[in-house]
Amino acid sequence: MVPVCDESVRRIEKQLASIRAQTVPATHYEVIYVVNNRPDATDTRTKAALALNQSLLKYLEGVTDVPVYAIDKSSVGQEIKDCNVGKSRNRGVAEATRRFYENGKNGIIIQTDADTYFENTDYLATVMAAFETAPDVVGMAGGLVFEFSADTLDGAER
Repeated sequence: MVPVCDESVRRIEKQLASIRAQTVPATHYEVIYVVNNRPDATDTRTKAALALNQSLLKYLEGVTDVPVYAIDKSSVGQEIKDCNVGKSRNRGVAEATRRFYENGKNGIIIQTDADTYFENTDYLATVMAAFETAPDVVGMAGGLVFEFSADTLDGAER
């Protein structure tokens, strides 16, 4: 489950490439993207983010080799009020839970950010094995690579 706001298609392509490289078959997972807006839709940076979000939604519609489900919380009328990354994550977890329930399945929800990717091709297999061998485990952390955004226009971030 990945909340996304103001990210380039190129960054998501890299993340999906790292998911495609996983040793776990694509039939064993689904990637849920929650594409959301910034809380203040009036500033200049937010208007640029809206355009990026729409480009990303269009790109995600065309992804067919990886099971991707995109939740559009960026388009007019579909926004999450005063959205932040926490609210976006909550929406994604609720969607994942609903999808498990409707399909009569249990599962593992892995939350990450759009600026990360999986360097280890056995990441998903390792997480699955950990939950299978230790049924009392309820959470785990780590194993991802954060990637600095060379696309940023923010001087302080650079």
